[in-house]
Amino acid sequence: MKPLSGMAIRIPKKPVANIVPFGLRLQPELKAALEAAAQVSGRSLNSEISLRLQASFQMQDDVNANPTNPVRDLTASPTDATQLWEALEALRRRVDDIEKRGQ
Repeated sequence: MKPLSGMAIRIPKKPVANIVPFGLRLQPELKAALEAAAQVSGRSLNSEISLRLQASFQMQDDVNANPTNPVRDLTASPTDATQLWEALEALRRRVDDIEKRGQ
């Protein structure tokens, strides 16, 4: 996972008393990736998770704001997006196989 450096996402600072605690279970690999990204960016783990969640909502809003954006249709249907992702992964494996044979 890449750090979100350079992104223009701003989360308004709220007093700590106004932040709702939320328990979260994560796969160890995901937690390690978030911790590494937080360390690189100089943020706390909580801030890194919050920023990434906020960024995902902002990206969704940006996609939905443009009715001609082809990605909009994919995000509306998780099944189609999953199928597209699986097809891309299959193509990536085929390209890797072809490159290995060519070496």
